[in-house]
Amino acid sequence: MVFVKGPIRSGDADRFAEILGGLSRPKASIVLMSPGGLVKDALDMGVQIRQRNFATVVLPDQECYSACALIWISANRRYMSPRSTIGFHAAYIRENGQLRETGMGNADIGSYLTHLGLRREAIMFITQSPPEGFSLLTPNKARELGIDIFEQDGTTVTPPSSKPTLDAMVRLGAGYIELSATCSNLFGLDAAEMKSLGEQTFKEGHDAFGGENFGRLLSYEMEAVGNLRDRSGLLASCVEAVRKVAETGRTVVRSPSFDCRKASTVAENAVCRRQELSASDLAMSALYSHILKTAPKSVADKTRTSQRNWYRMRNACEDDADCISSTYELRLKQLEKIAFQ
Repeated sequence: MVFVKGPIRSGDADRFAEILGGLSRPKASIVLMSPGGLVKDALDMGVQIRQRNFATVVLPDQECYSACALIWISANRRYMSPRSTIGFHAAYIRENGQLRETGMGNADIGSYLTHLGLRREAIMFITQSPPEGFSLLTPNKARELGIDIFEQDGTTVTPPSSKPTLDAMVRLGAGYIELSATCSNLFGLDAAEMKSLGEQTFKEGHDAFGGENFGRLLSYEMEAVGNLRDRSGLLASCVEAVRKVAETGRTVVRSPSFDCRKASTVAENAVCRRQELSASDLAMSALYSHILKTAPKSVADKTRTSQRNWYRMRNACEDDADCISSTYELRLKQLEKIAFQ
């Protein structure tokens, strides 16, 4: 654990880097207790935390304001308690003894938060309060703004999968509905069950976050689903639906097209561990089988040869999930072109 206590001053980002470089283990939690300080150093420290995939923690009854809060939000794994005090406000400079908001500072913060993947409402919340005030973040407010948190209550920690954000619930519900409407046959799913789960998720999200907030994000999400289907095809949309469900810890696709007990390569084992890769494998297998059954012999023979070459390319990815995903995406496009030309 690395403790950050007191004001963030000039040179602290360099000192922070030295301390992180001397850690004996590759993982660390950054415990924050600070009134804030220089935005530049805070953002540099946040980048270091993000790059190393460290966690940030504000303990119960501890305070983390301003620049400190920007460090806390930089992590993929953020811990807080209902008794943690995390406060945000706009960037400012002191001019003639007065505090004045600075457009350039807020632009830097906005760019930083955008790169963290936060949406507009979260960025507005973080930068809306004047220098002499604070917008205080609670666990429920974090979830409403789409900020994943691990909520600590004594020795109990509630992960994001157990209490999803508004954004996650919208994606989850949309994923279920997409699976029920267009993808159930492809993955061997019960369409009625997927539809029921989607409707249940929509109701829970509506009750937890309000109809206006939920409805607005849902409309954006369904538009994005339609755009993906138009741009990349039905299969890509179905695989993406599985990914949306999987990111909240739910399981819909339990195995790929092959028996995972007989997986013989590092890449095959990686496919078995990740739902979205299993879904891609099922989609690819369905298309491949369709081509072999319906295409002329010459086309089927060429497809068998290219499939063997593709297997070698996928297996060369070994345990790299992004590489494996890219190879499946490429193969699905190739097979779709052959099947529907």
